[in-house]
Amino acid sequence: MIKKFSKVILSVLLCWVMPGVLSAQLESPSTTLCWDTSLSMRERDLDKEFAFLESFFSEHQNTTVNLLLFSNTVHAREKFSIKSGGWDLLKQRLEELTYDGGTSFSGLREYAMKGNILIFTDGHQNTAIESPYFEGEVTVVNSQAYYNQANLNLLAILSGGNIANLAEKVTTPDSGKQEYFGKIHGNEMTGKIVRISIKGQERGVKPAADGSYAIEATEGDILVLEEREGNKIEKLLGANPNIDIRLSAADGITLEEVVVTGEKEEPAEESITAYGKKNNDAVGYAVQSISEEEIGDVSTTVNNATQGKFSGMRLGQNDDLSQVILRPSNSILGNNYGLIVIDGIALQQSNSATGRIVDTGFIDPRNIADITVLKGLAATNRFGSMGANGVILIRTKTGTYGEEREQKDLALLNDNIYEGKLKVSSRTLVTPYLKALKKAKNLQEAYDIYLDQRAAYEKAPAFYIDVFQYFNSASQPLALRILTNVLEDNSLKYNTLRAMLFKCQEKNLHELELETAEKLLERFPEMSQSYFDYAMALKHNQRYQESLDELLRMADGSVNPDIDFSGLKKSIDTEIKNLVYQQPGSLDLSDLPVNYRNNLTYKARLVFEWNYQEAEFELQFVNPQNRFFNWEHTSFDNGPRLRQEWEQGFSREEFEIIGQESKGEWLINVKYLGNPEASDQTPLFLRCKVIKDFGRSGQQETVHLVRLHEKDNEEQLVKLVID
Repeated sequence: MIKKFSKVILSVLLCWVMPGVLSAQLESPSTTLCWDTSLSMRERDLDKEFAFLESFFSEHQNTTVNLLLFSNTVHAREKFSIKSGGWDLLKQRLEELTYDGGTSFSGLREYAMKGNILIFTDGHQNTAIESPYFEGEVTVVNSQAYYNQANLNLLAILSGGNIANLAEKVTTPDSGKQEYFGKIHGNEMTGKIVRISIKGQERGVKPAADGSYAIEATEGDILVLEEREGNKIEKLLGANPNIDIRLSAADGITLEEVVVTGEKEEPAEESITAYGKKNNDAVGYAVQSISEEEIGDVSTTVNNATQGKFSGMRLGQNDDLSQVILRPSNSILGNNYGLIVIDGIALQQSNSATGRIVDTGFIDPRNIADITVLKGLAATNRFGSMGANGVILIRTKTGTYGEEREQKDLALLNDNIYEGKLKVSSRTLVTPYLKALKKAKNLQEAYDIYLDQRAAYEKAPAFYIDVFQYFNSASQPLALRILTNVLEDNSLKYNTLRAMLFKCQEKNLHELELETAEKLLERFPEMSQSYFDYAMALKHNQRYQESLDELLRMADGSVNPDIDFSGLKKSIDTEIKNLVYQQPGSLDLSDLPVNYRNNLTYKARLVFEWNYQEAEFELQFVNPQNRFFNWEHTSFDNGPRLRQEWEQGFSREEFEIIGQESKGEWLINVKYLGNPEASDQTPLFLRCKVIKDFGRSGQQETVHLVRLHEKDNEEQLVKLVID
């Protein structure tokens, strides 16, 4: 009896004192180790993460590890067998990893096994955004000081898992201070700002000699800029860390939404127009007048009488009033010239497309009582499409004028006959980093060279975009990993993000285009272009209802009441009408305003967009009659337009080709004129979208993208044949 009792006691003691020994001999459930290798994970604390794994494998001493290496996609799957807690081979593999690409959790669930699932990440997801759930015991591990708490929580909650936060500082970049930076533009005016500070803080900074500045602040703080004269400019700081300041002697200071203290605003002046008194600041109206006293006796022709008297007015060749341009040209065919009306009777217009010039030499300046220039609604409301380019109203003292003289063709006297022979540039882009890559003997060697270059060039504005282009033909997955690095860097400027957007559109990477557009909207919500790019990205991803809703909210201003979308109104209206026409079965049109139910049709619609607002360039359009006209994106020729772009935050223009005489071959050329600051090496990415038979069922769309960085470089952008 005693012997039997002793055996029972021994059996119980063995079960009680040796569970670890027994479990060590058993195979633990499989382990899926999801290891984030995105660019932001370069700063991970490997010591802490390895300590966590050491503890894990001491408990799960015999297990099969399914290692998933991921950044923008799952790019590697490897298996390791852990015996008796030994994980040296796995540790060695984790120590030698390369960190590159954006972050996405998409695809992890597809490859994850049941059992233990460990996800090592900081949670900063920015491509193929997805929050997967897993069938297993999930633990999300973070060791970075800066992480996305919401994404980490969601990963854990969806699968009923836990979070192991190994970071010393439990914070995110948005909750603390960050560096706000920018530059004061305006050449000799840069000295106007003498101090930059944060409201409520005594310490401030003084701009550098080149106008650049940087200051630490928290989102929600108020940036204060003090002028030499004593005035102060205040700006509420948002998520965008890049705040540039534009100064000019004529226009004062532009700083997004600016509050200037200590100055009194004078009431707006009124002018006499064709409709009575109008406020000169009223939206849609631009009216100026001169009387006979201002014409003077020295004026021998009507050209002399108007020259230099009206802002934004340009006379044609030989200072000819009949070729007057009163507003930026945005219609390729038909007239870009204004309409001349004498005592209520409209003269036949000169034609910039055909070269026909009307003679205005019969107008006697001594008989002119007054001259009024109408632009915008004041012109189109009364004179219809004839007044779309502005109207010159001339009232004579006698109220009559002589018979119109026989018109003579002065086309050959004007230098608007195209004789150029520009061709599409076949030159290969050469930069130091691309030059080094071309020496590689194979793909792996090229990738290793790129990794070595990254520390020196990753802040260059177009580094990742240029390298993506280099790798894209050899390995698109690898090229995409490189391109998505742009989304990992929160310090990159608007110009680089928008260049990436264009590259995605050019390569039909529509999912990545949408993610880039979302990033632009998140970082630059003060720019009207960000909302439009987001709406277009939704459309390109066939999310038509969401795109329409976004465009309609832009049209009525409800998407953001603080943003002025007037500069994009034409594009917004056109896109709404065309989307409704092209996708009626995919849309709920029950509440669609009636003015959007009639579609527009053109032989071709040309849409130009650029990444760098301040870059100066010139577009040249050559029609089938070999006549050309230029559209200048320069502060000298188109200053008010550039100011509007800066204030509203857009960089887009569109043109239409219409009419029977448009049939034939068209050329669109571009000349790059450089950046305002000579030291600024940011390249210009100019995108041209050509939509033939626009507004019809068979409309065809092509995208042309050029990268311009050499000043005064000219090249052919598009050759287009209109049937």
